[in-house]
Amino acid sequence: SVTKNVVLCFDNDEPGRTATKRAFETLSQFSKMTIFICSFNDCKDPDEFINKYGKTAFRDCLLMKKRCDTEICAWIFSEDKKSLENLSIFEKEFCPLFRHMDDVRLIEVLNKISTLYFEGLNPELLLKRFYEIKKNMHPQMLKNTLPAPRQDKVKSLSWKIQKRHELALVGSLMHVEFEAIPSDLTSLINSEDDTADRVLVEALNTCFSEQSMTLVLELLLFLKKNPGLKLVDLNSDKLKSLSSVLQSLWAIFNSDFSLLEKFNISEISTLNHLDKISPLDSCEVFDRHSYPYIGFLFKSIELSNKSGKINEFIREVLRKCKLNYIGSRLKELTNMHYNSSITDEIKD
Repeated sequence: SVTKNVVLCFDNDEPGRTATKRAFETLSQFSKMTIFICSFNDCKDPDEFINKYGKTAFRDCLLMKKRCDTEICAWIFSEDKKSLENLSIFEKEFCPLFRHMDDVRLIEVLNKISTLYFEGLNPELLLKRFYEIKKNMHPQMLKNTLPAPRQDKVKSLSWKIQKRHELALVGSLMHVEFEAIPSDLTSLINSEDDTADRVLVEALNTCFSEQSMTLVLELLLFLKKNPGLKLVDLNSDKLKSLSSVLQSLWAIFNSDFSLLEKFNISEISTLNHLDKISPLDSCEVFDRHSYPYIGFLFKSIELSNKSGKINEFIREVLRKCKLNYIGSRLKELTNMHYNSSITDEIKD
């Protein structure tokens, strides 16, 4: 990750606390990241604090940061409440907020709150209840349900995407064997187990269209069932079990124009003319205006494959997906507005 420590500085009011909880829930998905919180005493936000006390005092305030998980527990639990009331709060508020926390820190927090808010209740009972709720809270996010392959003559294809990463990932997976795919990606098709990289799952679900997600799963399942095979190396007569979109992509990679004509995309033969390349975001892939970019992207994938860097290409695509997701989530969560002088001080 970019940093191991994050200090949250939201407004010192109820909406600010809500924003802090949401940010904590998102950032706690990173197991090696420690999340802190900075409070501003009698001031509403960092802007007011700096204007009132100055930059030096703000830096000192940052040094006095507190663990975010401890502060959130102090907000949601109350020492003067009975354990039964706090147990309800534990199930309805604590478990959803802390569901991404790593086990080591979770046990530390449970030991602490069992003493402070549950009259010394055995923390192992809290841990057991936590996992029971978490299990019901997170059913398998991705179903291994794929559309039936289309065997008939298709007049036209449709594949709407949100980001170019969708096409890049699907295309690059056609050049790799299952064993070589990054483990966090292959774990997406593990049944029942919640072992997939949570950030990657959220990133793909957020950045990818439903059809793109289905294609990724279809490819992963095919490769898992056919160890040692690369999709691009198959013969066309062995593609019948695949969806029409994957068949068409195979035809593009292998310049099989008879198969392309079946899908009514014979204009793909003009891919060598790359003088007008447009971005491929939020568009229909199988639109003739998108073909130049498809050719450009597939040429990049082919070069990566020939140079032995196809796995690096896949990892780079996954990294961009994660960064896009994290950036969009943090943008949604951030409701603070700094003036330029403050931004210069804290942007790092």
